[in-house]
Amino acid sequence: MLPDRTLDGRVAIITGGGTGIGRAIALEYARLGARLVLASRSPEHLEPAAEELRATFGAEVLTAPTDVRVPEQVEHLCEETVRRFGSVDILVNNAAGNFICPAEKLSPNGWQAVVNIVLNGTFYCSRAAGLRMIAGGRGGNILNLVAAYAWTGGPGTIHSACAKAGVVCMTRAPGQSSGELRRRGTPCSRRSRAAASGHPRKSRRRAPTWSQTSLTSLRARCW
Repeated sequence: MLPDRTLDGRVAIITGGGTGIGRAIALEYARLGARLVLASRSPEHLEPAAEELRATFGAEVLTAPTDVRVPEQVEHLCEETVRRFGSVDILVNNAAGNFICPAEKLSPNGWQAVVNIVLNGTFYCSRAAGLRMIAGGRGGNILNLVAAYAWTGGPGTIHSACAKAGVVCMTRAPGQSSGELRRRGTPCSRRSRAAASGHPRKSRRRAPTWSQTSLTSLRARCW
């Protein structure tokens, strides 16, 4: 466990930050002293979470109703973050959508609904936040929430597994461009990581899980 105030003064955007895993991450980041931006497409979830963070830790919290499927809303989220707090230091891509459905019964709309949130939304947020991390000159960190079946697939999860496998690749990919950025003289110290939940014994191929490591490094330094 990190000491209190480890993230003192850092600014963290958490998508899907009003409930579940996103809310739990927000609580821990508040304990560590981060200034928080909670984003969700369900505004009714944001203020209760923000009030809890303020009351428990005295955290500075900005709530931002945002649909990560819409690039313009994601840009507005990052713009408001910089306007309020001056920078973007951490992005947690936690927003997701999923439902169990056999592949042969999955409609095109069902496929698009999950892929648009998980894969496209992660890209839109990472791009918008990553550009501001580079422009700010301090670098930053991006954490992508995935799942063990991104490596293995799973029954009834073809849409989610494919989307999250794309996020795993997206997490690795930024490091490929670091040399080009440096050759152009652009300083960059941004790091991307992914964390996966699941149980390795239930998968044919052993996948990184929370029980193995809290943060699975998928090495990437720059956007």
